[in-house]
Amino acid sequence: MFSKCRAHFRLRIAIVAFILSLFAIWSRLPYDNKVVLIIRIKSEKIRYFTKGTFSSHDKHAHPPGTYPVEIVEVGMVIKTGYGTRDRLQARLATLGEGWDKRNTIIAGDYSSRKERKGDLLKNGDEMEVHDVLEGLLDEQGIDPNSRRMVLYKKLQKAIEDTEADENIPDDIRDLGWELDILKHIPALELLYNMHPNKKWYLMTDDDTYIHNPSLLSVLSTLSPQDQRYLGCAIWRFAHGGSGVLFSQAAMYKIFTGNPEILEQSLIDGLTAPLGDQLVAKLAMRNGMYVNEEYAVHFNGEPPRRSKVTADKACATLVGFHKMNPEEMYETERTFGEMNGTFSWWDLWAIFGGKEFNGEDGGLGVDVREGWDYIGWEVDEVEMREPGSELECMSLCEEKTGCLAWTWEPARCKLATFFTVGGYPAPGKISGVHIERMRAIETRCRGTEA
Repeated sequence: MFSKCRAHFRLRIAIVAFILSLFAIWSRLPYDNKVVLIIRIKSEKIRYFTKGTFSSHDKHAHPPGTYPVEIVEVGMVIKTGYGTRDRLQARLATLGEGWDKRNTIIAGDYSSRKERKGDLLKNGDEMEVHDVLEGLLDEQGIDPNSRRMVLYKKLQKAIEDTEADENIPDDIRDLGWELDILKHIPALELLYNMHPNKKWYLMTDDDTYIHNPSLLSVLSTLSPQDQRYLGCAIWRFAHGGSGVLFSQAAMYKIFTGNPEILEQSLIDGLTAPLGDQLVAKLAMRNGMYVNEEYAVHFNGEPPRRSKVTADKACATLVGFHKMNPEEMYETERTFGEMNGTFSWWDLWAIFGGKEFNGEDGGLGVDVREGWDYIGWEVDEVEMREPGSELECMSLCEEKTGCLAWTWEPARCKLATFFTVGGYPAPGKISGVHIERMRAIETRCRGTEA
């Protein structure tokens, strides 16, 4: 009997020692360790789904308005490049009320202060383009002969030697995305140094549109005194084009807390595959992870290509991305005068979709010729020969969660999302699943109420 007790005692000691050993190993793992990331991401998703916060921000920890914020209290940096000045012009013309020199800066791979032939930047507020890469040449640890720094110097020489952008050698102009990777951290650092007292800090591309009322509504659910890193979460980082946000507390820690981490992140920019991943790594080294709960508010597509899914349809939408100048102007005309927030689902009505719970029950909007409610990036499904639009529609009916279908001769695509469409789609016939769309509309209206 006594020997059994001793055996049980040893077993308990061994279990405790094992648990303590695991804890010791866990505490020593770096923030961006793959094991740490996998465990953390899975546990966070379980927590968010339990709360139901992927469906609407009325289920966030605090309701909108808890922490009031105005546009002048948000700092924004717009990343641009010499080769995308036409996009920058469109973005500056559509900024909206509240964005000006008091809270907005432009970060590029060239400077609008230096008189160069072909520099076309003009804007009424006289906001200059800051060359955030020039300072890297003097940064300790940055190899001036590294590929990206050599590319930067070639770009400067090409700008000085040519009359217009189209004359810049293709091998330099087409690799502007590599220089964009280098801009991310210097751009954020410049924004913080120029506007150190903002409540929130936003980084966008020059083809990103932000709807102010929606942005402020989302931010007002969080305290800027907490360390926050927000955006469209993709695995472990916030997608840069959709907009990346940091709170005041987060920026303070990143840019004043540990100079060694910041210096290493600048060096990492010479070889990093993606700029938004580089920003995420900097945040994680400072103990911050992208908040996946708030990913439902950020969008990496233009309005007519935005993919609306059932789980996020009722959530407030902050903005759009990947727009050419014409689309940017159209987006401003559509949303610029809208004083309130809008949700993903609202895109359906904004772009002409009829009510599914109206008097006509949504009849007439389930099938359209020369239209595409899906777009790209979905797999085709197999049909029987010859395969008609009616069969494609039937396959969507049979597939759980299918919201939209698109048919063209011998091809059928099904999707658990829908877009509002509107791009040329000759030869295509497309439709949405009325009953499932009606259920989403009912749920979103209930959320608004």
